[in-house]
Amino acid sequence: MKPAILVSLCILAIGFAALTKVISGDLQEKQTQVTQLDTLLAAVPTSVDVPVFIGKPRDIQELSTLSASAVHVEDRETGTELYSFNDTKLRYPASTAKMMTAIVARKVYTVDTPLTIREEVFADGSNIGFEVGERITVRNLLAVLLIHSGNDAAFVLANNAPGGYDRFIELMNLEAKQLGLQNTNFENSSGLDDPDQQTTAADLARLGSALLEDELLADLVKTKYMTVSDTTGFIQHPMVNRNLLLDEIPGTVGIKTGTTESAGENLVTAIERQNRQTLYVVLGSSQRYPEMTQLISWIERNYAWQTLEVPQQ
Repeated sequence: MKPAILVSLCILAIGFAALTKVISGDLQEKQTQVTQLDTLLAAVPTSVDVPVFIGKPRDIQELSTLSASAVHVEDRETGTELYSFNDTKLRYPASTAKMMTAIVARKVYTVDTPLTIREEVFADGSNIGFEVGERITVRNLLAVLLIHSGNDAAFVLANNAPGGYDRFIELMNLEAKQLGLQNTNFENSSGLDDPDQQTTAADLARLGSALLEDELLADLVKTKYMTVSDTTGFIQHPMVNRNLLLDEIPGTVGIKTGTTESAGENLVTAIERQNRQTLYVVLGSSQRYPEMTQLISWIERNYAWQTLEVPQQ
């Protein structure tokens, strides 16, 4: 056989082998995609509970007495808006910002990591009374952050993060974008008033829902009493959750309070009924607990959840 022909045959054989490999790879990739699609389809529920308004239009007037400057209520499972008032209006978040601090801290640290308290003991506003040099785990700092609403805990978590405080704030804003919080910007980790630190009731509902996806954080925000200690066990910090609804309304599963002079009284909460959660946000209220109680009662009187069958292919 002539050398040129032999070379050509070798090239053809190599090309055929490569083509066979590509085709085999494509088939394997297609099969993987089909398997993933089958898995997704198998996870699709056969039915879904949807909220249906059963009240009368005039019943909405009952909520006109609320002092809150912004309100948002939604069904957490379907994302259906049940009631809103100025829910895209920019407001100061106050300590509801700590929900984002907690979410970012969970991504930055492992919960058993000990952090050292430094200048954070002198934080403005709410603090737990840390001592300079005290070492405390991230898990316990998260408890102080969400139960006691400690500004000092917020600064400890941000200051010790890789890249430092400014990088932590950047991560808070990146997370806001990833969660689809279109009207939210963070300038600090504690919620202290800053002209550029703004959010909306609708965004805070989505943020609260994201926090509840984390089992540890979800457990903390519904905890009424807890005592945490430093790594030696010698320094104790008893706490009482500031969310009064935990005592007053059965099924309350958190989430976060917030109060400053500029923000007024803020409250983000979730109420669970028959394994279904409803998210409530009240901002700029002069009496958040009575008004939140009124709002919860109104929703439960004027909405019913009906089961709809999901069409099957």
